[in-house]
Amino acid sequence: MRNERLKSLVDLGKVVLLAIYLLSLGNHHVLGEPFSVETDKGSIRVYEQSKALIIGSSKYRDKSWPALTTVPDDVASVEQALKDQGFETKIVLDPTSDALTSSLKQFLFQPVSYDTRLLVYYSGHGWTDGKKTGYLVPVDAPKEDADGFLASLVSMDEIKGWSFQSRAKHALFVFDSCFSGIVFSSRSNIRPSALFLNDAVRKVRFFITAGTEDEQVPAKSDFTPYLIKGLQGEADPWQTGVISGNTLGSWLKLAVSQLGKQTPQYGTAPEVEWQKGDVLFRPAGRPVSNSPVTVAAQTKQIPYQAPTTGLVSNPLVRSAGEPEADRAKIFAGLEILYYQKLQDDDKVRKALDAKSIPYVVTRAQLPDQFVVNAIACGPDTPIGALKGLAMALIEGDVPLRAIIRFRDPSQKPHKIELLSTTDADKRPIQSLSTPPLRPDQIAALSSCPASLHN
Repeated sequence: MRNERLKSLVDLGKVVLLAIYLLSLGNHHVLGEPFSVETDKGSIRVYEQSKALIIGSSKYRDKSWPALTTVPDDVASVEQALKDQGFETKIVLDPTSDALTSSLKQFLFQPVSYDTRLLVYYSGHGWTDGKKTGYLVPVDAPKEDADGFLASLVSMDEIKGWSFQSRAKHALFVFDSCFSGIVFSSRSNIRPSALFLNDAVRKVRFFITAGTEDEQVPAKSDFTPYLIKGLQGEADPWQTGVISGNTLGSWLKLAVSQLGKQTPQYGTAPEVEWQKGDVLFRPAGRPVSNSPVTVAAQTKQIPYQAPTTGLVSNPLVRSAGEPEADRAKIFAGLEILYYQKLQDDDKVRKALDAKSIPYVVTRAQLPDQFVVNAIACGPDTPIGALKGLAMALIEGDVPLRAIIRFRDPSQKPHKIELLSTTDADKRPIQSLSTPPLRPDQIAALSSCPASLHN
């Protein structure tokens, strides 16, 4: 009898210890657990599983690439932060060129269900070529001018292409590196808009980088500690209970750029099929069942409307966001696409940034020897926005040579495009050579013209 009582007490003790252990876990997530959000239509399952590949490159063999001594610690911290988000994680340290390529392809090509969230984190050196193509630099890369240097790199274009082969609904690529972000449609002067369930169910390939191609990776990362803080809840300043890729990217850009060393870039793949969704996170430590988040399950009207038009909700505009500055409210509800050219240098960006105009940078269609010299608009383009954009370019010393209407405006609602026009009747084709438009011509506009040029 005494032995049975002792056994009962031991068993009870085990139960108590197990209960204490489970309580001690608090709000930590179980690895691989499904991810749901509360919406105005009830609880919605967003992800069935979440997987992360964490790559750290620190011990570079060629001394022309400085060692990044804090990378191993950053990798460990990121792994813990992602485990707190419910990710299954895999770490790859100091991969050679072949190993880097292999690990990325194996991760992105693995069989997964559609409702999967994939995340790739890379910390190491980045490099940009003369065509604004960004690359990851493996630890066995030789110096820049050596034979075989370019062949050793892994390009952002390759990574993006591999990601398209994955069946996963959402994939986020986070690079604690500095290189050109032209491979994705980067955002500027844009505040993320309201989160809709449509954003969670559409496919997306999202990218965040620590800095631009003309910036250097510091010996001690500023970006990764802020990334972790953002996932822990600081990128959710309004306490909504959900952090989107757009919100995280916007918060990182603001927080890290204020340190004066790097300017993070963020955005989606420019291909339409992969740009309409948004990857989601829950601030680490917040209980799932008691989350205050309410995500709109159906499309709603854009909160702000320009006074001269009755805009309707547009998925691409929602994903892009709204103007950061109050003085740029005339651009609310519009998606301004800037088709960047190498020949533009930074003149167009500076002209738009000077007026806090929200815009998305994407790839150009024509060859890079041409420059951006025109605005394309539609009959639904608010005249105030059209004039404001045109005057910003003129005042920024960007020769604006034409304003034209979209051939089929119904295919491009609520959009304005900054692009190149050419003298197509000349051989070889030349950039438009007419005199630039004048401020008085812009002031006289009453709507998007069929064509305006000198």
